[in-house]
Amino acid sequence: MSLREFQDKVSMMAHGMTKGEAVEKDICVNCKQPISMSDKKTGKKGEIYSDAGEREYKISGVCETCFDAVFFEED
Repeated sequence: MSLREFQDKVSMMAHGMTKGEAVEKDICVNCKQPISMSDKKTGKKGEIYSDAGEREYKISGVCETCFDAVFFEED
């Protein structure tokens, strides 16, 4: 099994879709909300508000709000 196949299998088990499917639909693989770009952090599901968040979405399919929640980021 290739790394991509493993990642897709884990994503399907955890989220019901692959990262590729989420990015293709322009939604977050975790919260399933449409991706929206913002100038500042508002906490809205599906939000991406930084360059790092945009890069992370391309890597994982997870919006910045969900990513921050997983890693308990606080201001």
